Amino acid sequence: MLQPYVQYYVQYISNLSRRHLRLVGFVFALLLWGMLTLLHFAVDSQALTSMHIAMDFVMVLAGSLLFSTWLARAVQRHEDEIQHRIAHLEALHAAALAVTSEVELSAVLQKVVDLSRSLLQAEYGALSVLDGGDGEIQEFVTSGMDETQRRRIGVLPRHLGILGVAIKTNESLRIADLAQDARTVGFPTHHPPMRSLLAVPVTSKGRTIGTLFLADKMTTNSKGLARAGAFSQEDEDLLLKFATQSAIAIENARLYRQAEQLAILQERERFGRDLHDGVIQSIYAVGLMLEDSQQRIESEPQLVYQRLTQTLTNLNKVIMDIRSYILDLQPSRTKDVGQRLRDLVARMSAEDDTHTRLLIEPIDPGLLSSAQAMEVMRVAQEALVNAQRHALADEIVVRLYFSGGLVHLEVEDNGVGFTPDEWALSGGLHNMKERAKVLEGALHIRSAEGVGTCIHLQFAP
Repeated sequence: MLQPYVQYYVQYISNLSRRHLRLVGFVFALLLWGMLTLLHFAVDSQALTSMHIAMDFVMVLAGSLLFSTWLARAVQRHEDEIQHRIAHLEALHAAALAVTSEVELSAVLQKVVDLSRSLLQAEYGALSVLDGGDGEIQEFVTSGMDETQRRRIGVLPRHLGILGVAIKTNESLRIADLAQDARTVGFPTHHPPMRSLLAVPVTSKGRTIGTLFLADKMTTNSKGLARAGAFSQEDEDLLLKFATQSAIAIENARLYRQAEQLAILQERERFGRDLHDGVIQSIYAVGLMLEDSQQRIESEPQLVYQRLTQTLTNLNKVIMDIRSYILDLQPSRTKDVGQRLRDLVARMSAEDDTHTRLLIEPIDPGLLSSAQAMEVMRVAQEALVNAQRHALADEIVVRLYFSGGLVHLEVEDNGVGFTPDEWALSGGLHNMKERAKVLEGALHIRSAEGVGTCIHLQFAP
């Protein structure tokens, strides 16, 4: 019943200064002595003598001094506990900040082990990371052993002995003496001897992603020598808190790795589309010109000579484009889409007998970014090549204009057209749709057998 009042009193007293605390016993004795004197006087004023008053004062003073001594020690213990917890919280906060400052997964895993070992002053530490599939150990990161020791131990540990118990149960495990535990199966060859163990699960969103191990808590004896001691409940609670922070850092690092891998895949796809729509199309056009020249070499040698000259020029441009792709994955940096369309149409018209008309309204070159200009050019090139290669068109009209807050590109031909079933089989049309998505725009296709095709790209700059 008195415990809450005593705790409150201790908390109140702990807020006083040391000088004030020394006066507590004396003031308390005076007050208690005064109260007893008044009580005796009220009951029997005749029996109250100087001797009684002196004896009461001595007894009250002795009791108060004992109480003050107990109180001072209680306050000191309370302050020591507060400082101890503050130190632990500061260390935990610093460790959490340090581990979350990394984004590369291997660096995060190593920091988790190193910081947990430093946090609890353990001689050895390890982190097993599960693969998320069948629960097998994917990585096993250690701290406290040098690389030579690590290599001599050899392969990754398996779910055996104490290690397996900690991983399979997904619960904390604290053992003071491993040699006395029946679940211990011993250590591998070249493994350093260990006595005490603390293992806690590393969980994220209710799913265990690994287990954090610490061995041999380092303490000092009366002679100041370090020795391997046992871990306490307080150590376990602290490591559980750190494991929670570590799980967040590990998941963030995994997401960062996945984002990097996704970016690589997207860049690979973009590079593949660029090669298909740019370099490969140009090489294909050169091939068509050479085939046509082969058929005309005897009847029209002069025309063949001109075409071969143009072919050499085009091949040099292809080589330049390939070199640009290798250097910076971007054949041209100019944002003037109008001029680039003129160059493209002029080059492709020289390679083919198809008549191409270009209708361009003036568009501010600064309206589009270099990336947007690149996507527009790739759509135009794919549409023109499709019209020349598949549509058997003798006339193509290319329109570029700005209307209603949108940039519009239209490529229309009078060729044979194609059916919706054929659309699904066309890799070029798929690439154009993907480029429209990159531009956050839309690609509309209007075509039917015998009436030609119109490719219409629109997007907001």
